[in-house]
Amino acid sequence: MNSSFIELGNLSMHVVSAGPTDGKPIVLLHGFPDAWFLYERQIKFLADRGYRVIVPDQRGYNKTGKPAGISSYRVDLLVEDIIALLNHLKLDRVDLVGHDWGAAVAWMVALQHPERLKSLGIINVPHPLVFKKFIGTEPRQMMRSWYFGFFLIPFLPEFLLSLNNFAAMLAKKGSLNEEERRRAIDAWRQPGALTAMLNWYRAAILNRPELRGDGEIDLPVLILWGKRDPYLIHEMAAESLGFCPRGRLELLENAGHWPMLDESDLLNKLLLEF
Repeated sequence: MNSSFIELGNLSMHVVSAGPTDGKPIVLLHGFPDAWFLYERQIKFLADRGYRVIVPDQRGYNKTGKPAGISSYRVDLLVEDIIALLNHLKLDRVDLVGHDWGAAVAWMVALQHPERLKSLGIINVPHPLVFKKFIGTEPRQMMRSWYFGFFLIPFLPEFLLSLNNFAAMLAKKGSLNEEERRRAIDAWRQPGALTAMLNWYRAAILNRPELRGDGEIDLPVLILWGKRDPYLIHEMAAESLGFCPRGRLELLENAGHWPMLDESDLLNKLLLEF
């Protein structure tokens, strides 16, 4: 794996890549509270099979720059980061895969810049119109999304999440080995990182993006969904498929919110087939 820093306007983006430089490009986007290493098992698997795998630390995370202010984490800027990355690497079209907030960004890239994608892979996050509907009408999803409101509070979430060497955040991630725990804590300890990461939530609530059109995505789409996700109900996956005429849904019965950790072999197999 190669680690590098790419200057994208005012943002210095840390990017990890692997595989042959002339391989088919696939970009993997992580979410909260992760970084590039969330996909370590996928990076090796895909690179060994000839893919050029590109995994950025997204804006505010780990070693990538952390602009000040909530408005610096508006979804339009997050999308622009990915398009700027593709432009810098001179990649016309890529296979794009996202998980958690990375999936939210991936959905928006597909909606706003479909000409830059060959295909879209989504892991455990619904289409934005589906989430908007469920968060306003489905009590089970409202209860599971309680922390959105909590994260709006200034300073307190940062204080509580960092207590006891980030014990609450480690518990959220489930079983990690010692190296994975150390790497995660190092990422969260980066100056300004925790506030920047939480600002993704704050910006999503305070600066909600307007979706143009009917939300349909006319690309090959694979939705992978760990059915045991404690944060997002799986019924949103099937409804999201309704916006994807060339889409396919795979429910992973034994995975939670992080299928790339819970069911990495199955996830890798399904991604490769797709």
